[in-house]
Amino acid sequence: MGAVSGLGLGPTVCIGFMYINGWAGKNSGLLIGTATSAPTILSIAQNQIITAYVNPKNLKADTLIGVRAYFSQREILERVPEIILILGCMGLGLQIIGYLLITNPPTASDPTLNGKDNDVEKHPENGKENISQNISDPKSLLVNRNEPAKHYDANSIKDDNEKTSAISDREIFQENNQTNHVESHSKYHNVRSLKPSETLRSSNFYAMWLYGAAVGFGLILKNNYYKQFGLIYINNDVFLTLVGSLIPVFASATRIILGACIDRDILSIQDCLVMSLAANTFLCAFWFFAPQVSAILYMVLILALACAHSMVHTIVGTGVSKLFGNEHYFLNYGLVYSSGFLIAIVSALVVSPLREALGWFWLFASCSILGIFSLLYIAFYDLCFKTK
Repeated sequence: MGAVSGLGLGPTVCIGFMYINGWAGKNSGLLIGTATSAPTILSIAQNQIITAYVNPKNLKADTLIGVRAYFSQREILERVPEIILILGCMGLGLQIIGYLLITNPPTASDPTLNGKDNDVEKHPENGKENISQNISDPKSLLVNRNEPAKHYDANSIKDDNEKTSAISDREIFQENNQTNHVESHSKYHNVRSLKPSETLRSSNFYAMWLYGAAVGFGLILKNNYYKQFGLIYINNDVFLTLVGSLIPVFASATRIILGACIDRDILSIQDCLVMSLAANTFLCAFWFFAPQVSAILYMVLILALACAHSMVHTIVGTGVSKLFGNEHYFLNYGLVYSSGFLIAIVSALVVSPLREALGWFWLFASCSILGIFSLLYIAFYDLCFKTK
């Protein structure tokens, strides 16, 4: 089930990011953060449905085997297969809706865009070249986005934009991309697109790869064990479900804010990596103790971890574009995100034996140790984030 899900999810996410980076220009960070927040927000309803259906009486986990707490009540166990079917039907319904909403990209030559005719084609006397280029091929957009402005300076672009204010944004897509290059002061806007072989020789790649591994490991621990570990010290299934429902809210808000900050150069890719890694490292070091102090403190820690982990999609999705360019985005994104694939396999093999042999404390501490190693790499290699 996991393999099939991954085969569908991986290409879908990567292609979605590729389109966003090709169309959105300097707002790609914000839109990637927004797009990746949709499934996160939907998980709020999923958590509530699961708990309300499987454990409507808020029964406590009554069986402790080693360091793991389990439900053994028959009335709970009999409902588990049914909730899996319900969630499967919900997922299928959402996929059908998404499929029905898919349309071909608009073309600049479409005379009905925004209810206006194509003035560029009808009035060549305006001094503009015909730019009614079909933009249905996302790769062509991604390549063009990194090309420097060739025909316009800042003043001429400004004058032309004033003369043709009636033309829709999509009709002048190509010109707006050129304007973005001229007017943007971002240190990433002139980045050269790197081939995968060049990406593998870049220190940027290894910094982002280590970041994905460290935060990805913490994400796996949080998603799979925050409730299971919490039940050992907090005998309130409804409270822990509430924590799970709040996670998407905080994660989505963090993604959107972070994407906007990257687009406006308030934060750099390096700043975001350090913030996310430092938070993950610090919080995992105290994870073991939080529920023993109070349930509220445990909730705060888990929500803070959710904010730190939520940055990974925005940072990787936007960072690959800004650091390595868009011409080979699909392959470069796959290379960077291979750390997540590797850490998922390793985690499946070592997490349970590590927990049984050393206990919860060292399981969480191992995530902190990996985070420290990644932070040291980023901190001591200045050349990591010099755009080539």
